[in-house]
Amino acid sequence: ADGSPGIPHKTQIKVRVEANDGSWHDRVPAWIKLAWQDHTTNLFNGVFWEPPDEERYEFLNPRPP
Repeated sequence: ADGSPGIPHKTQIKVRVEANDGSWHDRVPAWIKLAWQDHTTNLFNGVFWEPPDEERYEFLNPRPP
């Protein structure tokens, strides 16, 4: 393992969960940092957000006290 994420950056993710009554439901996982809305269905898809180091935002100023 080289330390890189197993899921590619910007991959859309949902989890399919089976309820006690046997019905299935699609859910966005709690660990997801971003959700994009599908405008054809108005539903949200979780997005795995872990950009490579060269694409990460770097703050230009120190955090205020």
